[in-house]
Amino acid sequence: MPTNATLSFDDASAESAAADEGLWKLYAESMPADEREPRAVILASMAAGDVVLTRARHDATTVGFAVTHLLRSPAAAFLVYLAVAPQERGAGIGRELFESAWNSAQRAAAGRGIEVIGMVWEIDDPDLAQDGAERQRRAKRRNFFTRLGGNSLPVAYLQPPINGPSPVPMLLMWRAKPGAAPPQIADLVRAIYCEKYGAANGLPAETLEPLIDRVLGI
Repeated sequence: MPTNATLSFDDASAESAAADEGLWKLYAESMPADEREPRAVILASMAAGDVVLTRARHDATTVGFAVTHLLRSPAAAFLVYLAVAPQERGAGIGRELFESAWNSAQRAAAGRGIEVIGMVWEIDDPDLAQDGAERQRRAKRRNFFTRLGGNSLPVAYLQPPINGPSPVPMLLMWRAKPGAAPPQIADLVRAIYCEKYGAANGLPAETLEPLIDRVLGI
């Protein structure tokens, strides 16, 4: 980065996010195609107040972002995406971005009279990688979140098909707010599926309900 660049974090409005081409370039380059939802879904959820998009910026250039969806039942922050530009990694931006996203989600939820009890997110499973390099990349990402206090939940989780024909096997991780009681895993999965992938992404019940049963072993 330029030596005179200043790192800052902000919560973008839907309008500023829509105009931030650097953000969308990083989004397209960082997320696998089958895990990448249309930008219109993110922007509509932001406009509705259901999503907080936190940016890490060097001056006016976005070098990292986090997209967090506010769940209601149980009240939790669902970290949908987190990415840092490759040239910026290793400087602690990812950790700062994660914590900024968590703090922003708590503030946004409090503005709605809701107290979130923790943060949940999906990651690619290292054991399902196609090759050694991909396994190493996924393991590094899991270790990153573990250092931040995340724990893998004991559930055979599937991300619903948001940009492809099939669900994607993933790990589900959780970090509790200090002192908060953990939610039931079944309730958390249902909230992610129904409040995020159903209400925001528009996936039909006939797609989601069999997946819920499959994930929960019903």
